[in-house]
Amino acid sequence: MPVSHRIDKSMRTVFVRAKGNVELEDLIKDEESIISNPSFEKGYNKYVDFTGAKPGPNASYEKIKMVAKFIEETQDLRGKCKWSVYAPHDDAFHFSVLFAKLTEELELETKVFDDEREAKEWLDM
Repeated sequence: MPVSHRIDKSMRTVFVRAKGNVELEDLIKDEESIISNPSFEKGYNKYVDFTGAKPGPNASYEKIKMVAKFIEETQDLRGKCKWSVYAPHDDAFHFSVLFAKLTEELELETKVFDDEREAKEWLDM
C-alpha cells in the first residue's frame, strides 16, 4: 500500500507515510480510513511524510482540486487542525503547496516544508 498511517492519541496527531508510486486516489482512500477510524478525534493534527514517495504524488491540477474538494466536504469531521507536510522532493512539494493554497479557506491550516525538523517543529513535535 503506497499510503499508510498511524494515530497517536497521546499527541493528538495522525502520522501519514507515502512510499513508492502514490496516486491522489491513494491519499483520499487513506484519509477516508483515518476519519472513519474510531481512534480518530476531531481536532487531530496530521504529519505527512513524502520522503519515500518517488518522485511524489502523481497529480494534475484537476486531481489536486479533487482532493481539496474532498477535504472541504469532510472538514466537519476533522474540525480545526494543522497539517504539516514534509515534502523533500520537487513533485511532492509542488503538489502539497497547491493543495495548501486550495484549502487555505478551510479550518485546516496546511504548511509545506522541505526540512523535516521544521515540519515537526511546526506541530510542536
